[in-house]
Amino acid sequence: MTDPTLQSLRPEDSASSLPPDAVDLSMTIDRARLLLDRAPLVFLGAITAAVGMASVLQAHQSPEALWAWVMVVLGVHLLRLAVSHRASQKGVLERAPQRWLFRLRLSVFAAGAVWAPIPLWLYPAAAPAQWFATLVLSAVAGAGMATLAMDTASAMLFILPFAVPVIARLVLADLPLLQMAGVLSAFYAIYLFSASWQMQKMFRELTLLRAQAANQARVDHLTGLPNRVGLRLDLERALARSQRAGSVVAVGYIDLDDFKQVNDRHGHAAGDALLQQLAQRWRQELRASESIARLGGDEFVILIEDLDAEVRQAQIEAVAMRIHRAVEAPFAVTGTHAPARVGMTMGVACFPDHGETPDMLLRQADAAMYQSKQRKTTRAQWWQFSERSEPT
Repeated sequence: MTDPTLQSLRPEDSASSLPPDAVDLSMTIDRARLLLDRAPLVFLGAITAAVGMASVLQAHQSPEALWAWVMVVLGVHLLRLAVSHRASQKGVLERAPQRWLFRLRLSVFAAGAVWAPIPLWLYPAAAPAQWFATLVLSAVAGAGMATLAMDTASAMLFILPFAVPVIARLVLADLPLLQMAGVLSAFYAIYLFSASWQMQKMFRELTLLRAQAANQARVDHLTGLPNRVGLRLDLERALARSQRAGSVVAVGYIDLDDFKQVNDRHGHAAGDALLQQLAQRWRQELRASESIARLGGDEFVILIEDLDAEVRQAQIEAVAMRIHRAVEAPFAVTGTHAPARVGMTMGVACFPDHGETPDMLLRQADAAMYQSKQRKTTRAQWWQFSERSEPT
């Protein structure tokens, strides 16, 4: 299976653009991480505000009810911290970002909903108590917006459960001053949401720029294939998936035959054109469990996942046949010269038999490629396995 976090590294994506799904995925992960990072700060602020509210307003409401409410606030935030702690474990968020973002937003809603009883309890009380409660809830709303502004949905889920009752109580109060405070509070809430929407747009643009920069660092600019960095990431994650699934991963080290002659005869621009055409042809042959990276010059590495240990040789032969089609037709490298032809030599190493780390596999595949290159005129086929161990 293809890891969704690597969508942007696929050869069909250019270095300067990303598919919308990859951007949305990055945005989802970044929003979830934002909520994770803010959870301890929100916990401290909420408990402090709740204790202060209960201490001051005991004269206007049953102390038992107020402190029971404080315990509810504490429980909700402890639960939110537990959810955040689980989501922050290595790899947990990346495996199901949408699910964890939903859970984190739900915890934010619960954190806001615990403030909703305050307007119901206190606004029949004297005006000073109402002013104090309004002040505290306004501070809570402002603090919530400051920590959640990058995710408008979370900001709304946090503020609306208590902002709507507060505004309604103030607007329906007997004192004109409180009524005006309710109207101003409504405008204040609208302003906060508008500011959050603008911050979210800026956050998305920053996420896009960061994702594009990361993508450019992992992509070969000439061919659009993954480069050494992209290959390393692909290979590390492929080996991790293989260990979990008990499947085989094959690494093929490819060197083009007679490519130097193309450069010498037609020039380096022609050689670059050939590499671009070759990459395009490979894209048409690759399947979801396969990818090809360019290491530099005319050296490439193909990564093949989800192989069955029982029939891996036949599976690799089928892949080799498909990718060799890319060099069976000549390449139109210039407008005035005859088409150019190249061949390929490939050495193959398999995880886990030929190595258990990316470096070991690449070394074994490179050595097998070199051995095949030395026997180019007498070899039976254009590729061979590493001789470290025989495939089953």
